[in-house]
Amino acid sequence: MSEARVSFVHASPEVEAVVSEWFADYALPRKVDGGRSVRIAHPNYEWLELKIKGAGYKGGPIVFGQLHRSHLKAPVFDFDGRMMEDVASGHDNAFAGGASFQQAIAEHRMSLFLQRIRVPHVLCIAYGKIDTDTGTSWFSLHDWDPRLVRVVPPSVGAAEFASAKLRAGRELLDLVLSHNIIGHCGYAKIDEKYFFADLHPFRQLDSFNMSQISWVMQVLFNLHIMALDVMRFFATEIAAELPPDVQAYPFRCALPDAGRDDHEDLRRTVIAPYMLDSRLDFSMRELCAALARNRISQALLEVCPQEFARP
Repeated sequence: MSEARVSFVHASPEVEAVVSEWFADYALPRKVDGGRSVRIAHPNYEWLELKIKGAGYKGGPIVFGQLHRSHLKAPVFDFDGRMMEDVASGHDNAFAGGASFQQAIAEHRMSLFLQRIRVPHVLCIAYGKIDTDTGTSWFSLHDWDPRLVRVVPPSVGAAEFASAKLRAGRELLDLVLSHNIIGHCGYAKIDEKYFFADLHPFRQLDSFNMSQISWVMQVLFNLHIMALDVMRFFATEIAAELPPDVQAYPFRCALPDAGRDDHEDLRRTVIAPYMLDSRLDFSMRELCAALARNRISQALLEVCPQEFARP
């Protein structure tokens, strides 16, 4: 591997030094945190850890030249509601073990925004990039309290996990209605205090480039991602402890009695035909009819702010 050149934005000199040391040989004592993050000793605060997101593949080096292969797309929806792929923010636009330019910037900007509106979250304190002769990869840097616990099984029980999905739906809909910010993220907690974590999927919505239809599609997509996060546990031992309608819990922010059948109908009539890929035979008229027929999407059509043009 060619010699790495590491640069930073907003990092303290002490943080720059320890992160540069990490990327020099990937040998510092660390805790591996997922497929591309590590947590190392924080040089500024002895009671915190420094999380490097985009630190390398499973605790080792970044695999330059090999892109991450999750096959998960990051769709956006044009004025008519047509699906387009935002390749820059997609999961597979980074080298294995690294982060993309968009992900690093979005983590930091979203953290600054949440600080302004006083929403608890895992702070992103800086970001940067690592250049080699074979490629460029990005990373973000986070203050991590070692007391934090991810709000997913088995770290929490089924009841708390389900309750967290109700809460997340409400908080994310509040963000989009109050600030025109939409996305999805995870929760971590200390005792009973919850924190947003993993902020890179968020984006700004605006009524110049989006209509009521594209607004609803963008909100539906992000709530659906949270529903899928629940459904991945249906084949595990915890499935029997989950409420029967739990996959619809994220949508109860808009439709308080949303149930499994509402979500399954949404998957058949809107998500599968209109969100997974761009259709050559796309018809805004047919999409509008599909949105009006489903109880969840109809509820979101009604709560969409009036500044977004109606067809």
